[in-house]
Amino acid sequence: MRNKRGMTLIEIMVSVILFVLCIAGVMALIYHSTVASYSVYYTYLATNLAKNRIEWIREHRANKGYLSLGDLPAEQIDMIDRYGNSGEDFERTTQVEYSPEQSKITVMVDFKRREVNVPIKVELVTLLQNY
Repeated sequence: MRNKRGMTLIEIMVSVILFVLCIAGVMALIYHSTVASYSVYYTYLATNLAKNRIEWIREHRANKGYLSLGDLPAEQIDMIDRYGNSGEDFERTTQVEYSPEQSKITVMVDFKRREVNVPIKVELVTLLQNY
């Protein structure tokens, strides 16, 4: 029998491969959790931006009367807001469909520039009864 001292080259290579596979799994987990975190963050921001626009229209209607949405100029009814560096961060589109019985408000928010390439689009629709 031979006296074995130390490890062979095969044993070292197998242990290095197992270590690399473990590290790769941890890195993949960190990457996917970062993507999910950014997705939740931007969805939260987009939802709040859409809710803000709907509340602005509700406030306009409350201050000026129920029929005031039909009196808004077309550029205020169909609005597009762009924010960020030269309008690259997000775009908020507002459409109001007015009728004497009810108004339909549609707000869409689309983030264009993100740290992680995750498509974020939020659309909120609400109906306001005109009575």
